[in-house]
Amino acid sequence: MYLSQTSDLNNSDYNTYRNDFDMGMGLKSKSVQAPSLGSPQHMTHIVCKHVTILRCHKLKDYEHVIVWLDYFNKTFPRAKGRRLDKKKCVFDPSMKELAKAAQSAGFEVTSSNDKVRYPKRPHVKSGYIAVPKVSSKTKILDKISEKLVLRRAK
Repeated sequence: MYLSQTSDLNNSDYNTYRNDFDMGMGLKSKSVQAPSLGSPQHMTHIVCKHVTILRCHKLKDYEHVIVWLDYFNKTFPRAKGRRLDKKKCVFDPSMKELAKAAQSAGFEVTSSNDKVRYPKRPHVKSGYIAVPKVSSKTKILDKISEKLVLRRAK
């Protein structure tokens, strides 16, 4: 089935056509700004041989830093997502501990999600918090890890 207009494309059709045509074979893409959608979004216009697809993407948020729970897990090697020295990490931290450590380090937790999967470990549910970017990510992680280790030592 070929679609003549993009407006005929619903979510299930989009996923089907994305899987069929988004393999890099004969795709031409063009990015355009879509200010009429209300929030800052980005649309990618993909033209295949027989179908045109419009995709909406949220633009990256440069004002916040995502802090994954796996960054602080002492049992993981760096290849599996640990970002700090083992001295600065704890065994199996929880989302509550991470959020409290971030707040005690002086960061406001703007959002959190505990039902997501860290990309380096897609088979296990993990979690993250978002904090405002006031310095580099490494410095933010160091401050949070200091409070996390201090809380665990009590």
